[in-house]
Amino acid sequence: MSNRTARDNRDLPHPKPVQRVELSDRHVRLRLFLVVILVLVGGSCLAYSLMSWLTVDSGWTVISLDSAADIVESGNFELQYELGATDLGTTAENKAIVLVYTDALELACQSFQADVEYEYVNNVYYINRHVNEDIVVESVLYEAFERMGDQLAYLYLGPLYAEYYAVFASSDDMEAAVYDPELNEEQGEYFAQICSFIANGDIKLVLLGDNTVRLEVSEEYEAFAEEYEITSYLDFFWMKNAFIVDYVAEQLAASGYTNGQISSVDGYVRCLDERGVTYGVNLMDIQDGIVRQAATVSYEGAESIVMLKDFPVYSTDAMSYYTYENGEIRSCYLSVETGLCTSALSGLMCYSGEAGCAEIMLEMMPVYIAAEFDDESLSALSEMAGQGIYSIYCQDQVIYYNGEGLALTDVYDSGSVSYAVEMF
Repeated sequence: MSNRTARDNRDLPHPKPVQRVELSDRHVRLRLFLVVILVLVGGSCLAYSLMSWLTVDSGWTVISLDSAADIVESGNFELQYELGATDLGTTAENKAIVLVYTDALELACQSFQADVEYEYVNNVYYINRHVNEDIVVESVLYEAFERMGDQLAYLYLGPLYAEYYAVFASSDDMEAAVYDPELNEEQGEYFAQICSFIANGDIKLVLLGDNTVRLEVSEEYEAFAEEYEITSYLDFFWMKNAFIVDYVAEQLAASGYTNGQISSVDGYVRCLDERGVTYGVNLMDIQDGIVRQAATVSYEGAESIVMLKDFPVYSTDAMSYYTYENGEIRSCYLSVETGLCTSALSGLMCYSGEAGCAEIMLEMMPVYIAAEFDDESLSALSEMAGQGIYSIYCQDQVIYYNGEGLALTDVYDSGSVSYAVEMF
């Protein structure tokens, strides 16, 4: 093979001969002076622009995550923080908070992720694909499993959460009905079989200590899963953000950053601020298909808030609900017994100055994911109040609450429709 470089034989444009131009040497000092001035001015502008970009103003802001973070669902969380309220410079304070916030959120989100694999994190995705094996997981995930306690069975609804996710992602009623167990008989049978496996103990997450778990799945269930191409036996689904918000809040507090609050789009809030600053959260209600802001719940001090609702409000709710043309709504809250969307109330908000979001959520679940709201439900809410977890809910245009000193503002009153407030 020839090593010669091939020539380009095309007829390329020929440049004109170079002309020599004589430059005048008049006013050399003036021109040099102007050049120096322009350089200095340009440098000053560049320095000012750079400093403006790097400097963070004091006051309330939404903390941004490090752009290098690998967080699939980062948009589901928001950290509101007041910078400059300490002796630390705002720029340095912001950088420090970004570091803690990013590291905590990245680790927690990756650990609870059921749909994405990470090379160095044995997360829920990894557990699902290594059944009947001992697996060491991150402490944040192991502790979440421990805290689920008797309600671990909700995590075993993973295959059914996947089907409802398809319902929520549907573009029309016809498509949604294909995946909906209440409208598709074949789907109904599939859901019943999964619930049967759960009830019969064919799936069990064993906690072995030292952050080690084993997801035990029977041969029968494994064969069924292979036939139906099930890849997620286990999924926190709507529950995971409670644990994530708690973990991030705890890491921020441990680092001394408490002048703000972190929240998720699906109703979990952890306020760390103990300075007496007033915060507010919207209490939403639905009646006859119409969604309203029934009131604003105002609070001061460190509080954890959980809002469960079976109807969409914001655009961010799109992947947790589906509304049919006839007004029927499917939500993400499934019964372990039936696998179907189940809620005793349209919405239930609980809050506490002592418990975290996960603890509140776990206490709420038996009351909220139930066939009806009755005297037993009220009794359960009263018991929760004895533990420092208070409740608010709406029924027939009445806002019911059981926490002394609750501050409700902007109670809905349009003239034709108004809400009353009553303690229970």
